[in-house]
Amino acid sequence: MTRVGAALVFAVLAAAPAGAETGGAGSTTGEPLRLARPARDMGMGEAQAATGTGPGAIASNPAGLLDTRLATLHFTHVFQAAETRQEYLAWAQRFPFGPALGFSIFWLYNGGTSRTLEDSNGDYAGQAGSYSVSFGAVSGAVAIDIAELTGLDILRPTAGLAVRAFSQQVDDAKNSGASADLGLRIRPGFGFSLAAVLQNMGSRMAGAGLPRQWVVAGGWEASPLLTGSDAFSIEADLPIAQDRKGSSMLGLEYAFTVGGITVALRGGTKQGLGVPGGAGLTAGVGFRSSAGTFAWGLDYAYQPFGDLGAVQALALTAGFQPKQNL
Repeated sequence: MTRVGAALVFAVLAAAPAGAETGGAGSTTGEPLRLARPARDMGMGEAQAATGTGPGAIASNPAGLLDTRLATLHFTHVFQAAETRQEYLAWAQRFPFGPALGFSIFWLYNGGTSRTLEDSNGDYAGQAGSYSVSFGAVSGAVAIDIAELTGLDILRPTAGLAVRAFSQQVDDAKNSGASADLGLRIRPGFGFSLAAVLQNMGSRMAGAGLPRQWVVAGGWEASPLLTGSDAFSIEADLPIAQDRKGSSMLGLEYAFTVGGITVALRGGTKQGLGVPGGAGLTAGVGFRSSAGTFAWGLDYAYQPFGDLGAVQALALTAGFQPKQNL
């Protein structure tokens, strides 16, 4: 397999459409920037730009950081398709004096990519060992309330900015770059949220443009819904990019409390994957509990990935209510 071919493995994992041109705008270089991070997001079809909060908002919409209720530490481990591993470690906190901050580390790795050989006619001529393919990103984010600045108090507008440095390595070829996301979110009332995010602005990497895209999203949340201790949320996201066909994301979550533990059932769909045999469906379950100022959560997500297998994710979240007299 050539270096370009190995990079295409990452492009598929990032849901790039078949036939994307290598080296074009939004090509395989930097494609993992499109991947979802937390297990909860994956279980809901990655639709989180309008309603996502906490550490996951660093990747989906940094404006969502302002809805972080606890000082939260999160870790997700993903068993990706094609024997690839994905790790996400993040922290998020809102401060009493106004803004919210977040920090994250993301790593995608495959250590067993086969190096294949070709003869003079371009036919398969055996293998020559294996090599690693990896992608890592470090991000910092901030979110602020812009109601006073805009005079739109009734819409409760928030804005967020995430900046990141990243590096991609295929065999002995290594490239690095930087990117930024700018997000806006409004809450007009009655449980509705609307959002717009410009993702992956930044410098070119190895002669290829980054996978820049707009995401527009809308969501609705109800708590309680049917009983006094349940909640429901639904969201639809529409990514708009020049380098790929249109796609859509839809996520649902219903949560209820049993014996002091909140159970969340999740489902979603992510269309436009370009993955052979991939239906684009997702599912997940989560558990939340708290004791005093401390809270914890466990999440699991599953997504069939067509001929490549399946993606499964496990996550642990821990948070506490910080002192307010800072």
